[in-house]
Amino acid sequence: MIYGKWAARYAELGFPVFPLGERSKIPLKNTKGFKDATTDTVEVKRLWASQPRGNIGLAVPPNYVVVDVDDEFALQALNAMDAELPATVRSKTGRGYHFWYLCAPNEFRPKVGIFDGVDIRATGSYVVAPPSIHPSGRKYEWVVPPKPGNFAPRPDWLTSVSAQASEDQHKPVDVAKVLTGVDHGSRDITLFRYACSLRARGVKRDEAEALVLHAASNCSPPFTEKEALTKVAGAWKYRSERDELRKEEGKHWTAAEFLRAEFPEPRWFVDRVLPEGLTLVVSPAKVGKSFLVGNIAYAVSVGGVVLGFLKTSKADVLYLDLEQSEGPAQDRWRKIVNDQGPENLHLCFEWPRIGDGGLQRLEAYLAEEPNVGLVVVDVLSLIWPMEGKKGGNAYHQEYEILSRLKSLAKRWGVALVLVHHTNRGVHDDPLHSVSGTNAMTGVPDAVWLLSRKRGQSLGELYVTGRSVPEMKEKLVWEPYSCSWRLERDLISTEEEKLEKDYRELM
Repeated sequence: MIYGKWAARYAELGFPVFPLGERSKIPLKNTKGFKDATTDTVEVKRLWASQPRGNIGLAVPPNYVVVDVDDEFALQALNAMDAELPATVRSKTGRGYHFWYLCAPNEFRPKVGIFDGVDIRATGSYVVAPPSIHPSGRKYEWVVPPKPGNFAPRPDWLTSVSAQASEDQHKPVDVAKVLTGVDHGSRDITLFRYACSLRARGVKRDEAEALVLHAASNCSPPFTEKEALTKVAGAWKYRSERDELRKEEGKHWTAAEFLRAEFPEPRWFVDRVLPEGLTLVVSPAKVGKSFLVGNIAYAVSVGGVVLGFLKTSKADVLYLDLEQSEGPAQDRWRKIVNDQGPENLHLCFEWPRIGDGGLQRLEAYLAEEPNVGLVVVDVLSLIWPMEGKKGGNAYHQEYEILSRLKSLAKRWGVALVLVHHTNRGVHDDPLHSVSGTNAMTGVPDAVWLLSRKRGQSLGELYVTGRSVPEMKEKLVWEPYSCSWRLERDLISTEEEKLEKDYRELM
């Protein structure tokens, strides 16, 4: 109940809290949301006892204001407007940041869109607090923890911006008013917004410079030419970079563009261990890998759990069960699905090889069945081309074939699981036990290795990959359900890390 412990600590610090849904920004149903927020630690513990992994909603107290910045682009825009965000208590959100400042009681009201990607959270609103999980899967984290002495006074510009009427926030810039001059207190912000509006309307840069220079000369006191042109340069850089990042993928990136870009989070078909893309599941013969992937396929088709407690993302499933004919396979599938065969789990016992139309058939199948999210090939050798290119390099051939499979999985947004065998021998590196060249483990997004000694119920699962945390866990074979179960709860490991973060930051 580590989330409840963090929530109780916030309550002790004087921040009213209330539970949200798991991985959600939305309050629980049948509650009044932030109106139910409390600093009563006994009540806080009771609330999280019934929702132990509920995200933490934190109602903003009257003497605080939070500047909610969506992303790095919004930060860049604030810098271009000379709207400085002094160092203060700060948390990292899904894509951006929450900056916490001290203010006079009830000095601010909540306002959305004071600038592009910038909101004000104040009394009457709430924020999501660490260690909550963003819907994208990213974790909210404190960069500067909410300890006494870490909170800075609110910046002066925030008061003047907030004073503007809420209904004016999304209206176009009043060009006539801007061209006749802007008062000293809002010159930076207004001229930058004007330059951004010109850029958005397709005005050429030299024309925009002339218009902004004219407005700057009428300001009171006048803006210098250098300062005015800086606002135009900032607007052009800000807008053009956003436009560039919306182009099709495959573009040439600068390092700055790439690090600011936002990419979609991978879809997890099994929480934290099976992402969309290409996954290789490997083991020696007859140790239970078909039951392992079969149970995963069934759990995904019904939206259940696998390996004892790991959640799945519900989707239709295509399982290419190629090692057995229908008759012998029927008994195994009865054990996996407990005679409750779901209609969205599709089984196929014959499939053409790659090079003989196998990939084209899979493309056509996914086009016709858009709800399919998981495809299992059991086993890879039975769709692998019978003959390689004459005189070709084995590594390059394996790399090319696996890359085509991986590209297909990415293109259709599915998890493509390939069941494969190990080679013989003892290896220091578990990946060296995978049959084939280094391409066999280098191309996939994730690799699972299952091992078990003959006649024993205890096995081991090793998982590694690009977006998958490396792990080596004990598995227990449960013969009555013909399924594998992790010996320990991985959630407990996460709780231990959150406990450590709590001790360090709180």
